[in-house]
Amino acid sequence: MNVFRLRRVVVLLLVLTSAPAWAESAADPATVRSALNSAETWLHEIDAKKYDLSYDQGCEAFHNKVPHDQWVTILKAMQPTFGELVSRKLSSYDYQPDGYQGLQGECMVIKYDTSFSKIGTDIEVVVMKKEDGVWRGAGYNSQPQGDADEDTSGPINQQTEVHQEAVH
Repeated sequence: MNVFRLRRVVVLLLVLTSAPAWAESAADPATVRSALNSAETWLHEIDAKKYDLSYDQGCEAFHNKVPHDQWVTILKAMQPTFGELVSRKLSSYDYQPDGYQGLQGECMVIKYDTSFSKIGTDIEVVVMKKEDGVWRGAGYNSQPQGDADEDTSGPINQQTEVHQEAVH
């Protein structure tokens, strides 16, 4: 499976069941910090090849859409193709208080400018969903910046309110 086909498979891991609920509301700073911290923890689990743990940290909707063995297989196939993480910088986030792409409840769509040792600069998109007071992984996509004109991420490119600042 070539890297571009693999990336398209990964984009299918995003929960794509219905149109998103676009909201005009912004999240409070504590909510943003919490979601971003959870997303970074989830990404660090993936980077450290702790695929089982990363799966366990996914939300219920993620588990319903992606079987454990499929998640692990895809991540194991991606790692040698992408290489090791070189850098990751928050690019933007989009708070969706009423759901996102079929997910009900609070969601955060987070983009990172990321560099991997074998593929260079990349855009990572992480979808987090708040479940029982905890932000959990709901979707992951990685796309080369050179492919930014090609829409492989669904409604991500149609978002209305995107925040560029990092909140720490």
